[in-house]
Amino acid sequence: MTTPAALRPLAGLALLCPLLALAPARAAEDEQELLLRLAVPAEAVLDGVTVELQRSGDTRSVSLVDDGTVAGDLPFDGIYTGRDRGPYTRLLPVRITVAATNAKPQLAYEGLVQTADSRQDAASWRLVKEFGLWKAMPTAAAYPGRTAASAGAMPTAMALAWGALVIGLVVWVVRGVRKDGDG
Repeated sequence: MTTPAALRPLAGLALLCPLLALAPARAAEDEQELLLRLAVPAEAVLDGVTVELQRSGDTRSVSLVDDGTVAGDLPFDGIYTGRDRGPYTRLLPVRITVAATNAKPQLAYEGLVQTADSRQDAASWRLVKEFGLWKAMPTAAAYPGRTAASAGAMPTAMALAWGALVIGLVVWVVRGVRKDGDG
């Protein structure tokens, strides 16, 4: 028995249908991976950072680390990172506790985090000191806190560059004048 040419692509599809039926389906209640990041300034010496979050009524605790053990984290860059995997939740109640050296743990943030993607998302904060207390401020992305000190050196670097340029121009003009005067 031969199949008409118009039905041949459908015959191949008919062979794939049982395979597609056996493949695991992704449902809306699949697990969501949440990447948690806290950018810490260089002057902060922390013994630990803990994030407590609630997913579907279940309270979870995630320790944030800056040693490169979490996938995607660079060691000792000033960004404490952790991952949590659990059921998709659109709004997550979050509490961030920081433990500074020789001090009792202190609540740095308490609020809601809205997640956009049901499979993977990220939440970021920046640690700042206000009135002697550490506060975590939500940010769109966490950048290394240890490199922020280099921004203070930028005016000095620019002044040195301009100074070198001006000295170079003066030397060039003086040489040109001396050559013209010798002729």
